[in-house]
Amino acid sequence: MKIELVLFASFTDYMPAHAGGNPWLMEVEAGKTVGFLIEQLHLPADRPKMIFVNGLRVKEDALLSEGDRAGIFPLVAGG
Repeated sequence: MKIELVLFASFTDYMPAHAGGNPWLMEVEAGKTVGFLIEQLHLPADRPKMIFVNGLRVKEDALLSEGDRAGIFPLVAGG
């Protein structure tokens, strides 16, 4: 199935060279979760993240479906 993945801020450094840009239209096997994407991209496990699928905030165990648009943000602090 195809989904669209957008990484934000410092997480864009983890986009693979073959991604072709941000957003990345990618092929994912059915039944995969957002956590699977995070593992595949080697996003740091210890960095807090905000995850959205189709505009709704979700957790890493959210299942992905054909045509989903996922966005992953690192949490940032301001001063």
